[in-house]
Amino acid sequence: QNFFDNWNFFTGNDPTNGHVKFVSQSEAKSAGLISTNGNSNIYMGVDHTNNAPNGRKAVRLQSKQAWKRGLFVLILPHMPGAACGSWPAFWSNGPGTWPYGGEIDVLEGVNKLGTNQYTLHTGPNCQMPATRNMTGKWVQSNNCDNSKSASGGGGAGCAVGDKDGTFGSAFNKRGGGAIAYDIRDSGIRAWTFTKDNMPSDIRSDSINTIHWPKPNAYFPFGGSCSADHFGAQTLIFDITFCGDWAGSSWVYNTQAQCPGSCKDYVSNNPGAFSNTYWSIESLKVYQGN
Repeated sequence: QNFFDNWNFFTGNDPTNGHVKFVSQSEAKSAGLISTNGNSNIYMGVDHTNNAPNGRKAVRLQSKQAWKRGLFVLILPHMPGAACGSWPAFWSNGPGTWPYGGEIDVLEGVNKLGTNQYTLHTGPNCQMPATRNMTGKWVQSNNCDNSKSASGGGGAGCAVGDKDGTFGSAFNKRGGGAIAYDIRDSGIRAWTFTKDNMPSDIRSDSINTIHWPKPNAYFPFGGSCSADHFGAQTLIFDITFCGDWAGSSWVYNTQAQCPGSCKDYVSNNPGAFSNTYWSIESLKVYQGN
């Protein structure tokens, strides 16, 4: 019942220039965008009833607490499903001027894609090795530097692409699952589990990741990237629309083959977003040995 007491509701302009209107907790509750529903799962969705020429109503939650080290485990029966123009994400961000506190994108994708992408965004001097002990594959770049001093005035961070079925409707069709990541002195690891392959201890209070499989994504710290790039991380859930990634013509029209302009589609097709919601069983943070 007190899940939402742990979060601040962000109501400013979307930093990624999305076609979205982030609303307060009271407005989200009255509009049916959030719900605790007794002992069942937490619900966070978007307005899927009204046309939205000025941006579709949604929520962006930022945790009141921040953690520098820890294991974060999100059990997720349902994530926002495939929809043209949508851009849902579960991620975390460090303090200070972006990207110098470090950003960790754990669960992120756009439009109708069924593949998760894990990405780090940092200040200068954070380079990842091309070969790492993970099941995913690096994409775009191994240079995590997103500062203005980066080549070309700012890169796209260092990303790892997962296999199909790890995001959106493809993930939901497999019964949901769990997302986990840890921040240690030696690096950052991330896992995506579907319902049929979740570790047996993932719901316990005595998790031991040594028994878990190889991570989907691994970002080691060492000579090429220091742990100091990542300050205490604030957790964030959001669903935005269009914007810098989902709304770019190459991604929206060419890659996802979505119709017309992104803003027009999102504004005038509310029913397309009835499946654009988070259903959360639990979110736990573990610290210590």
